[in-house]
Amino acid sequence: MAPPKQRTTTVRGVSGKLFDSPPTASSDGLVCILRASPSPPTSTSAFTVTAFSSTGDELAALDEKGRLTVFYLASNRYAVLKRAGARGVQIAYSPSSRAVVGALGRPSELFVALADASIECFDTASKQLLGVMRHPGLNHTIRKLELHPTRDLLLSCSGEAATLWSTTTFGRLRALNAEKTRPLLDAAFVPPADTLLTCFESAVVQWTLGPTCGATATYHVNPDAVRLKTITVSSDGALLVGAGEGGWLAVWSLVKQEILRIVRLPPAAGAVSSLTFLPAGGAGGALDVVEEKSGARRQTLALVCADGALRIVEPTEALLLRTLKPSYGGAPGALAGVTVDSGGRHLASTLGDGSIVVHHLDTLCAGAPVGEFGELHQIAAKPGASKRLN
Repeated sequence: MAPPKQRTTTVRGVSGKLFDSPPTASSDGLVCILRASPSPPTSTSAFTVTAFSSTGDELAALDEKGRLTVFYLASNRYAVLKRAGARGVQIAYSPSSRAVVGALGRPSELFVALADASIECFDTASKQLLGVMRHPGLNHTIRKLELHPTRDLLLSCSGEAATLWSTTTFGRLRALNAEKTRPLLDAAFVPPADTLLTCFESAVVQWTLGPTCGATATYHVNPDAVRLKTITVSSDGALLVGAGEGGWLAVWSLVKQEILRIVRLPPAAGAVSSLTFLPAGGAGGALDVVEEKSGARRQTLALVCADGALRIVEPTEALLLRTLKPSYGGAPGALAGVTVDSGGRHLASTLGDGSIVVHHLDTLCAGAPVGEFGELHQIAAKPGASKRLN
């Protein structure tokens, strides 16, 4: 069954109206479907990367042609901000906290990494290009962009280097270069501290962001069990989770600087391509795990797996809470990636056919079967799987 037409918009031209009337969530949580502009008009194009603004009122997307489209959900409009030049490959919005602390930070700042390793900054409110950042000699594609939660810092990551940029001057501040035989796979800030993590196949290295930018700890993992591909950090900076091939997850405490668990998803899941912590209280609290004694809420993880499903996991207790396969019109679609707004209200899924499906996360989770709920397979974590360097 095809999705309702009133919930579907195809980008045509440089700007336009999203819907005749703003759609409401259906019984399965579906809000709308967004499709890229045909190019040329007789062919189709696919969205590849998405990002929500800090307020959740905007959703930015890149398509396979590298065009940048911003969906202004609150005002029911869209606009194509970039159509020519080098192809865009990654995007990231400025967090709202930087709008207060930073000199130039504003929630409408949108950073776009291009295929030529440069980075452009747009103001989505004025639709103007604010500045360009260039890293001469960088040959690998940028695979990650991340803004520091409180400082005017942008992190870009490629196989060659993790680079820090000033979002005030758009100048390059520092680059942590990878070895030729040991490519860099991912990097992340640790909120709220001035700390940076770089991820390699068998280890994660922790760095301070001071004048010397020195390494302070290394978190090792047995590559025979877990080959890391990507990492994420909880919003309180307490937990580090790494994921990769075979559906394995490694969970570290950044407070104690030690490994807590190594767990494996069900065999059908396959490799984890991306993972992110969900905001506490998101989805109406349906995905939070509450501690019995303290009543504290522990953050949960959203994992995009090779089988096209989205799995929700509580990493410290190794619990699989939900297995979701977002659909439209009753037809499930294999996930290529997801992004969740900072309030945990909406989930934007990029499907294998290149469309973006936006769901109301609370309704989607409430209607989903618990599925494979239960403890995940665990193997013993080796003592000393981290090493302090200071």
